[in-house]
Parts: sequence; C-alpha cells; structure tokens
Amino acid sequence: MAPPPEIFPGGTTDGNSASKGTSENEADALMPGGAKFYWKMLPPKKGGGGGAVGKMGGFGPAPRLSPASESVDATAGEHMSQTTGPSTHINIRDTHHWTESPTTSRREVPMLQLKELRILTNPMLNQVMNNIGIAVQTGAGVFESVKDTGKEIKKLMMGEDGKIATNFKDIAKKMEKSVGDGLSALADAALVASESGYANPLNPYTQLYTTTPTKFKYTFPYMEDTYMNRSGGFGDSGSAGLLANASSIAANTMADFSLKKIAAPGRMIEEPKGFTFTGREKSYTVKFPLFNTKDFSEIIKNWQFIYLLTYQNTPNRITRDLIDPPCIYEARIPGVWYSKYSSITNMQVDFIGGRREMYMPVPYLTKSDDGSIDGKSESNWIQQKRKITTVIPDGYMVSITITELFSETQNFMYHMIKESMSDKIRVNDTTDPF
Repeated sequence: MAPPPEIFPGGTTDGNSASKGTSENEADALMPGGAKFYWKMLPPKKGGGGGAVGKMGGFGPAPRLSPASESVDATAGEHMSQTTGPSTHINIRDTHHWTESPTTSRREVPMLQLKELRILTNPMLNQVMNNIGIAVQTGAGVFESVKDTGKEIKKLMMGEDGKIATNFKDIAKKMEKSVGDGLSALADAALVASESGYANPLNPYTQLYTTTPTKFKYTFPYMEDTYMNRSGGFGDSGSAGLLANASSIAANTMADFSLKKIAAPGRMIEEPKGFTFTGREKSYTVKFPLFNTKDFSEIIKNWQFIYLLTYQNTPNRITRDLIDPPCIYEARIPGVWYSKYSSITNMQVDFIGGRREMYMPVPYLTKSDDGSIDGKSESNWIQQKRKITTVIPDGYMVSITITELFSETQNFMYHMIKESMSDKIRVNDTTDPF
C-alpha cells in the first residue's frame, strides 16, 4: 500500500540526524490544542556487564513506559517515587468517546477499575520465602508443643513424694485428666482467638508477589451481566500431606491382618472430602466501543490507550534467557468484586467501520549523536515527538477479560465492602434515605 501523502510543508524525515528537528516540528504540528500524551518512554534498563559482555548475553530490553507527567530520576531511569500511587488515570468511562451520552450522565455507569503493578522478582522466590516462613512458624509450634509435652509428662510421672511414680494405674488416671483439661483449654483458646486479636484480612496475601506501581490506573465502563458466580467445592485434595498418608497406611495395614476382609468380594473406605481451590478463579469482561469520529484529540487518546495497555501486557525480552513478565493488576468493581492480584487473560481490539492510514504523533526515545553506542549514559537518550503511519478506523471495539490470580475468599469479599464505602449510616437517623 502506498504511503500517505505528506501533509506538512518542509519535507519528510528519513531518520538521519539532519531531519530530526523537522520530524519533531511535524509531530508538534499534529498535536491539536489541549491534546496530551498518556505515556513516555524510559531509557532502556542498564546491563550489569555492558560492552562486549552485554552483547554476548544479548542484553537489549525495550524501554518501559512511564506516565507522561511523571518525573524521572535521570541517573537511574526510574520513577522518583514508587509509593505515591498512580499519576496517570486513563478514565475511559468519563473522558473517552464510547457513548454519545454527556459526561455528566456517566457517573452512575458501573465501572471496573485497575491499578497496574509491575513484578520485580521471580514469583518462585516469593514462594520459597513463603514456604520458609510457614516452615519456621510450624517448626516453632512443634518445638513449643514438644517442650510443653515434656513438662506435662514429667508432672504425670511425679508421685506425691516428689519422686518418679511407679504405679502405672495412677499415671493413667493423671493422663486421662490431663488430656481432658487440655481439650477444654484448647476450646477456650479457640473461642478467645475468634473474638480478639484482629488483623488486616489481606495479610495472608502479602508478599505473594513483589511489585511496584507503574503509576497507571484504568477505569472502564462495566456493562456486562455477570454479578456473582461460584464454582468448585469439596473433593479429593492432596493438602493433608503426612496425615492422609499415615491414615491410609494404618487402614491398609490393619485390613491386611484381617483374613475375613481379604476374602470379601469388595472393600472401600469412605473418606471425607477437603475443600478444593483449583479452578475457582473468577473472570470479568468489559466490552465497549471507542469512536474516532469527533476530532483528532480523541483519535490520539484512543490510540495511546490501546498501545499502552497492549504494551504493558506483552513480555519484555531482557536477554536471550531472561524476560520481564506482563503487568498484573489490583482490580475492583465497586460493590461486586475485588482482587488483590489479577491479570488480563484476554484482550481483543477490532476495527469498526471505515479505516484509512493516518499520521499519529507519538513520544519516542532516540539516541543522541554524541558517538556513544553502549547505552550506559542516560544523556545519550532523548525524548522526542515523532509521527508514525498507522491505521485509524471509525472506531474500535475493545474487549478485555481480567482474571483473579487467587480464588476469591472471604478476605477479598470483606475488602470489597471496605473499598466500596462512600459514607456512614447513622443508626439513630430517622430520615428516610430513599
């Protein structure tokens, strides 16, 4: 297909240094008044070895995308602050052209909100640390239990005169009373634990991933029918571990000693079912059009959004054997659903109506002409506006499915209520709120 006609005076650019200024001027001329970029590119991540070693290892990641308004530390190529929350809000529901209804009438449209997170470490390392923590916690409990058991046995073995008792009948009685008292104490402790010692319900999910905010947040109109769904239940589970194996071995061993049972035509032991989590992960889908029919500013916003979300959900090849995975998300539909960790499992964008090739201004990161090619210095990278040729339709049809990475629990349902609160109801208020 032939390239689009040049619509700006002053010639085109071929990528040479002499034409860089012309290219930026043309991109600036494309930007209508009030239009802005959502993102900009960060200088590519630095390699530890650099030079020939870096080339041998195939080091060459693509630039990360940062909010256009975010200040960046020039020495590290990272955000100045990683904890201040998202600084760019792509609010499709309220600011993009997906409906002809005025903005003021969209406030009651249900929404799906995403806070974008970048994974910093291999999740397997998090799993190792979590397993170590569980082992240490369990080991400490076992140690305390053994220590207490030793003390109790010593007490049981002591006679009235303070010496080791030899009357096993008395010892048996003491053990019976001790076990009864112990069970009663456990029941009392469980009751106290259920009524005190409050903690954050999301604590069990901390450090399952090591993440940092990308500073992007998204709000989509949620117009689908799905409200609640439940799946899974009780079934065979391997989580019982040693306890299940020991019980099975004991039952089979005793059965082997019973000649009558061996001769029976059939034998089957009923086993209690444990709760299974696998396959319970819920998904929610948003689907909406984006129209390019009013002005060029909305064309730029729509294209920027689609490119951003596609880029953030594509892996980044760092070396020949290392990648940065796609982003994950903290997601919520107010009053319906909350997930601390979720991922976009499907995203499809289709053209609607007529389409044509058009110029599009984009923020671009390019190397300066100072003769340096190793990429070690941040000053070698220059943010510029460039124009590209792309296909622009009358509209896009966007479909996004987001799936929770951990099955929903009461912890998430509680937090969903907490996140959805906007006001407190006064108990003694006699005014009819409706």
